[in-house]
Amino acid sequence: MQQTKHQQVISHIESLPVGEKVSVRQLARELGVSEGTVYRAIKDAENQGYVTSIPKVGTLRIEKNKERTIDTLTYYELSLLLEGRILHGEKHREEVPKSYLVALSPEDLDNDRLHPQTMIITDLKQDQVVKAAIDRHFPLLLGNDSRTGDQVFPKVHEDQVIVSCPYDIFELISLINQTIFERVKRRDYVMVADIMTEQPACLRVDDHIEDYFQLCKQTRHTHFPVVDDQGKLVGIVTASLLANREPYSRIGDAMDPNPLLAKPDDLMSYLARLFVLEGTEIVPVVSLDDSLVGVVTRQDIIVALQSTQKQPQFGDTIDIVLLSGFELSQRTPQVEVSGLVTDFMLDEYGEMSIGSLSSICAQTATVGCRVMFNAVCQPEVQSIQLYEPIVEGMTIRNIVELYPKRQGEYIGNIRVVSENDVVLALSMVSLTNREK
Repeated sequence: MQQTKHQQVISHIESLPVGEKVSVRQLARELGVSEGTVYRAIKDAENQGYVTSIPKVGTLRIEKNKERTIDTLTYYELSLLLEGRILHGEKHREEVPKSYLVALSPEDLDNDRLHPQTMIITDLKQDQVVKAAIDRHFPLLLGNDSRTGDQVFPKVHEDQVIVSCPYDIFELISLINQTIFERVKRRDYVMVADIMTEQPACLRVDDHIEDYFQLCKQTRHTHFPVVDDQGKLVGIVTASLLANREPYSRIGDAMDPNPLLAKPDDLMSYLARLFVLEGTEIVPVVSLDDSLVGVVTRQDIIVALQSTQKQPQFGDTIDIVLLSGFELSQRTPQVEVSGLVTDFMLDEYGEMSIGSLSSICAQTATVGCRVMFNAVCQPEVQSIQLYEPIVEGMTIRNIVELYPKRQGEYIGNIRVVSENDVVLALSMVSLTNREK
C-alpha cells in the first residue's frame, strides 16, 4: 500500500539516528513535500515519542520509550537544554530521573524516602554534597561547571549518571521548570486518537451470542463494538444486553444500535464528560464514513486524566469537576441527569451559584441531543431562572425536553427539580450541531 506524504515524513523521522536534529525546512526540501506537511508530521511524531522539542536547542530525534511521560526529560535532553555534557553514565542517557532534589549540605541526602533515581542538583563547589551523592549512587547534576576536558570522579558507580552545566542552580532549575511547563501545557489538547486502542476486538452483526462468549474468553472483555461486512459500526454489545437470550441468537438482534460515539479528533476532555454522565465502559471511535478505527475504555480515560493531573495547574476542567457526581439516570421518555450538589458548586452565600447551575443545565442539554438525536451539539445561547435556593447536599434532577429548530439547531428546555419534584429552576438553551 502506498504511503501518504504524512506517513512518508513519519517513516523518515523514525529512520533518523537518535540525537539528530529535525528541521522542518530541511525535511521539506529532502522529501519534496510542503513545510506544512512536515510540521504536522513532526508534531505527530512528538506525540508518538519519536522526537522532542527543547528550548534553545530545537527538535531532536529521541529513542522511543513507552514508559516515559510528557513531563519528563532524559539525561541527554537535560545536557542539551542546559548547554552541558554527560560526564559519566553515557549508556543511561535516554533514561529519566524519577525526581529532583536541590542539596546544599550532605544532611539533605539523609532521607530514607529518597528514590534511588532522584537527581541531586548541587553546585560544583559543594564538595561534601558531591561526595555524599556519589557515595549513595544518586544521579548528579552539577551547576557552575565551566571546565573543559574529561573529568575524573573517583569511586563512581558504573551505572551512576553525572551531568554538568555552566548555569547556577537558580538558572538551571528555571530552565528545567520552563521546559516541563511547556510540555505539560500541550497536554491540555489530548485527542481521542492519542488514547484509543486501534484495531479492537469486535463482533459482526450476523455473529451469534456464542461468538460473544468465545471473544470474552479470548480478550477478557465484556463490551464490544459491532460492525457490518464493510467494517462500519452498527452498534455495541454488552453482557447485560444478552441476558436471557438463546446462544444462537444474532448479535444484531441484541445490540444497542445507538451507542455513544467518538471521532479521532475529538478532545479527550469532551469524551471524559460523556463517560462521567452516561456511565458507559467503552466508546467506539469511528471515521467520517462510520468505519470503526478504535475504541476508548473507561480505563483509558482514567489513565489519561491521571497523566494530565500530575501537575496541580492542569487538573480536571470545571465541567468535569461539576459533573463528577452526576449520571444519566433516565433516557426515555425524557432525558434526565441527576446528581448531588457539592460545596464546589456553591457561591459565597452557601447556595448553588448561577454559573454552576448554568453549566450543568447546558451539559444536560448536550447529552440530551446525543441521546435523542444522536447529534454532537454545543450550547450557544442560554437563559436561566432560579425559583428556590439550591444548597449543598441536595440531589437535583435535570429533566430536558428538546425540539429541532432548523437543520442542525435545537432548543432545549431544562427543568431542575428536587427529589420531591419541586421545581427549583428553569433554563432554556439554544444548541448547534458541531458538525454543521
